[in-house]
Amino acid sequence: MKDVLYHAKVGQGVFENTHKLEMIQNTELKRSIIGINPNWLTKPILSDIFSSIVNEARSARAYGSAALEIISVAKGQLAAYLTPRLQPWDFAGGLLILNEVGGIGTNLLGDKLDFNQPNSILIANPSLHREILNHHLNQQRDTLITLHEKRFGKR
Repeated sequence: MKDVLYHAKVGQGVFENTHKLEMIQNTELKRSIIGINPNWLTKPILSDIFSSIVNEARSARAYGSAALEIISVAKGQLAAYLTPRLQPWDFAGGLLILNEVGGIGTNLLGDKLDFNQPNSILIANPSLHREILNHHLNQQRDTLITLHEKRFGKR
């Protein structure tokens, strides 16, 4: 709609049309704007997982498109994006772009993403990824493992 094309090639950087994107900058949660669907905050189990992250963040946004939210992290407009469930076609292209600018993408347990099956998603700059994982999600690890087993048939 806006004549914007994001493209990347491993080892050669990321481009928005012809403009090369810079490497991602590290932030801390209290100074970060994160992407998350507010619907997840209304679900009892998910609210327990995500509320502390949203409450500590500077602010939260929902753009309605996982692909655009991942691109927003890669561009530094968002510092992180979290969701409990995405299909591979929703995150695969964005993950390539994110990796090229130095971002980190895993599931909510910190495990590598598999392009062959759906998964939960934690996309962020490196320091914020560690902070969210270590200070928030690891406290909910048992619940997250149960959710992964229920939703994806695996951890």
